[in-house]
Amino acid sequence: MFLAHDGCTHGELLEMALEDYGLDKKIEKVVLTYSLPDVILQQMAPDTPPMHVTNDRQVRNLIELAKTHFVRLCVSSQSQLEIFGVR
Repeated sequence: MFLAHDGCTHGELLEMALEDYGLDKKIEKVVLTYSLPDVILQQMAPDTPPMHVTNDRQVRNLIELAKTHFVRLCVSSQSQLEIFGVR
């Protein structure tokens, strides 16, 4: 569970995820995503993909949305070695 404060940056959110899940940013690529709340999805296409959090503006949007809706942040990781084809 993350408690992101107003003004939280993408770097801070990423560091929280790395620390909480014991990930190493030198070895693993971390992706942060979330699904929009059902009440918002009802007004959108049924195949709307999850929102990717890749910069400070998107973190601000996530925080604002979380003030009025329940939002689950998904933290996924992939080994950098796999990305570059090293085994």
